[in-house]
Amino acid sequence: MSYLDVRLLHITCALLSLVGFVVRGAWMLRASPLLSHRLTRTLPHLNDTLLLAAAVWLAWQSGVSPWSTPWLGAKVIGLLAYIVLGAIALRRGRTPQIRLAAWCAALLVFVWMLSVARLRTPAGFFSAHSESGRERNQPFTSGLLAWQDKHHSSTAASTVVRSGARFSEPMHTVR
Repeated sequence: MSYLDVRLLHITCALLSLVGFVVRGAWMLRASPLLSHRLTRTLPHLNDTLLLAAAVWLAWQSGVSPWSTPWLGAKVIGLLAYIVLGAIALRRGRTPQIRLAAWCAALLVFVWMLSVARLRTPAGFFSAHSESGRERNQPFTSGLLAWQDKHHSSTAASTVVRSGARFSEPMHTVR
């Protein structure tokens, strides 16, 4: 699979995770028996495992780590908060009010993580957008370009992601 294929898989799994969490939260609020169905308990774990595996592969292939890339570190911290809040919302909350508050907070954290990924800044949608897109994306795009140089040869065209836009350009020429 190419880098962009795995990136698409990661984004798709993230959106499926969000939709699944919203549906399970709605079932929790209605005290639906569907919340305890075997598939409802199994499928989210399978999807989230694939999501995490794709994330690790993308980070490894692009040469970034949560310790050296602040926005990625922020996503990892957000992921931990999302997991704790999700557990409180769907299972561990003692009252419906606590479960609802945890569910809303988990949704806010999830959306914040999406904004961190999109904007490549640890503040996500809380940022003042003071940095230019090129400065924010520099570690990511340099890792992506290094991956492309390592895995492609000749003058094949590829899609390069810069500041949220996609450009088709030649990668490099082997002489």
